[in-house]
Amino acid sequence: MIIEIKKDELDKIKESTKEFGSFGGNSTLYGKSFKYFNNMNVDLLRTIEPTLWNLANFKVEGVALPIDIVYCDEELVGYTKPFYQGIIVADYLKNIKSTDSIEVEKYLDDILNKLYDLANLGISTYDVSAKNLVYSNGNMCLFDCDFYFYSPDRAPEEAYQKSLAYFLLSVEHDQGTIKSFTKATKNRTIEYVGAHPYNVLKKSREK
Repeated sequence: MIIEIKKDELDKIKESTKEFGSFGGNSTLYGKSFKYFNNMNVDLLRTIEPTLWNLANFKVEGVALPIDIVYCDEELVGYTKPFYQGIIVADYLKNIKSTDSIEVEKYLDDILNKLYDLANLGISTYDVSAKNLVYSNGNMCLFDCDFYFYSPDRAPEEAYQKSLAYFLLSVEHDQGTIKSFTKATKNRTIEYVGAHPYNVLKKSREK
């Protein structure tokens, strides 16, 4: 669905948002969570636009895929998405002790299963990090999908591998503040030795 908003309305939203991400900020619009773009070049917007429309055709529990695509003066300015009430995982994990490996691995498995569900739809993501996850009602929720990619002809194994690779890379970058999460992630990857990670997870879900 398309939502058209006026420039003064968009300006008020931007002014009321205290924190900005790399390419915009998160606010609310008509009762939904609203990700608006800011300081994003035209070429990147043109790349993201068709992907957002494709993603809007899908729903994955705990993943903030687009609901509405938002325009201002016929230009793409953002999208609405499900709202998750909770705490940013990067902040939450700072309070988890390194000994809480079982608890941390549960959260990690929750994320990996969401990447698995996305991969089965032909969706991969380079945008899953502790800063783009919300801990809500006992679940890890992915709340930002600027850099998701839809390739319906891509094998699920390949889509999952790409998402996993970038997720592990983001964890490495965050290890200074969330060492327990990094440790659990590395422990989980040991299970993948000698087998494709997608197939390992697929087998575990079939039990």
